Amino acid sequence: MTREEIVSHLVQIPIFNTLDTRQINVLASYVNWFSFDKDVILFHEGDEGDYFGFIASGSLEVLKESSHGKNVVIATLNEGRTLGEMAMADSFPRSATVRTKTEVTLLMLKRKSFDLLCEQHAAIGIIILRELARLLSLYLRRSSGILADHLEPHTS
Repeated sequence: MTREEIVSHLVQIPIFNTLDTRQINVLASYVNWFSFDKDVILFHEGDEGDYFGFIASGSLEVLKESSHGKNVVIATLNEGRTLGEMAMADSFPRSATVRTKTEVTLLMLKRKSFDLLCEQHAAIGIIILRELARLLSLYLRRSSGILADHLEPHTS
């Protein structure tokens, strides 16, 4: 994948909507791309998280181990979505397992590359961190709503 192709994918990812053309081009130099076949585990729940990714093509399944030890699909992520965002915010192990549902092309930003981007282009790093915080907040709000629905007493 050429740098121009990476840029063309980055501009389609909502988390980067607030970056201008110059900033997207700078970001592209810190991003790598990888292709994966169907049914490949990208990482397991509990693994070290050292990157976050952006789906350029294909779909992924996010699996979470239940209290009964069974892996349950909790989300399907398609083109344009991100994964592994929490790896940029903390150094805790991965909170879920991610498996390719189809052939997938991912753009990846490793933590070391992100740290270097923040050192060399602080304004871009701040914008990305702000968007990550917004995205994680949105996920937390959705999860809180789902939890409230499950905890609501059921009356017959």
